[in-house]
Amino acid sequence: MQRLPRNLDANNSCDREPSLEEVLDRVVRQIDSPARVIELCYWSRERNLLDIMRAIVAMPETAREALEAFLSMAGEPAQIVAALDPTGRLTLTSPQVAQALDLLREDRNAMAPEIVHRTH
Repeated sequence: MQRLPRNLDANNSCDREPSLEEVLDRVVRQIDSPARVIELCYWSRERNLLDIMRAIVAMPETAREALEAFLSMAGEPAQIVAALDPTGRLTLTSPQVAQALDLLREDRNAMAPEIVHRTH
């Protein structure tokens, strides 16, 4: 997301922050639908959501990609179970992710004999 530039004051210095009206005007013009603006407003009021989003953005790319892949495979977020162990390891489980991984394993196992046969 673009950072909003500061406005110039009467002396053409960049010390003045944009007014709330100016910021809202810029945000509304950049977003394609009023429903999206309302959704962003709702999200901003969710307790700790911005902190969670900032933490995800700051994660190493491989960790973020793994989390994104897990969440995209978990078709029903309400079924995700999280457990934190004493060593600091977070485990996320989802029936949909387990099913998807099982299908991948089955496909890989079904292809393995064919691959072995071709290489010998």
